[in-house]
Amino acid sequence: YKSALSQVETYCQKLMQINPGSAENFRIMGLIKEKQGDVDEAEEFFLQSLVKNPSDAQSLTEYAQLLRTLKSPHAALFEERLQEVTQ
Repeated sequence: YKSALSQVETYCQKLMQINPGSAENFRIMGLIKEKQGDVDEAEEFFLQSLVKNPSDAQSLTEYAQLLRTLKSPHAALFEERLQEVTQ
């Protein structure tokens, strides 16, 4: 599992170099970092994804889930934004 996740991380890093403007690549790196237990880096990647595409419902959902896991009071803000985006 760790080996496969590491390979996906390496591939995603290459994609980020090729297309640094892709919010999707940053979102995927956020998921990878979260699975690896590095929540600080995961949060940073999710935020970068949302800077690149503030209306990305998937990034908003996954970031809000991370914040809920961390018991952050900010989770509600991102959940509200998600509702605005999906209406």
